[in-house]
Amino acid sequence: MRIADVEDRVEVCVLKSSRIRFSDIRCDDGEKGYDWYYIRIDGHVPAVGKKAKDGSFRTPYAEAHRARRNGGDAAKAAIGYEDPDMPETEEDEEEYCTTTINGECVATNQCTETVNGVCTRTENGSLESTSSECRNVFVGKHWTRRC
Repeated sequence: MRIADVEDRVEVCVLKSSRIRFSDIRCDDGEKGYDWYYIRIDGHVPAVGKKAKDGSFRTPYAEAHRARRNGGDAAKAAIGYEDPDMPETEEDEEEYCTTTINGECVATNQCTETVNGVCTRTENGSLESTSSECRNVFVGKHWTRRC
């Protein structure tokens, strides 16, 4: 019985005889003497011009990702790879001020459109004002909040 290795890999283009990494275009174009070399996602990817090791020329069962030219830790060098073991980060839903006029908050991260510095449309699409009693107006050369 053979166990299938299903770990994701990073693919780099190498000169087969030396395993020196070259630009991916050489493998994409099928240039003679160049082939894809697959490195486990928990390994190290060499920079272009450096020797690849601890990999295989055998096409993997799992997904293979292209790598950034400067190499490094395979999981970080892999383009488009998302580590399934990394905890998901929750976006901060707390409202915060994004625009101020004369020190007064006139727009928040929940506000998507302002008219004269007053929120008129929010993320949920409703029309509302940040204050029913106050508004910002341009008087002379600066904004003033009138209530």
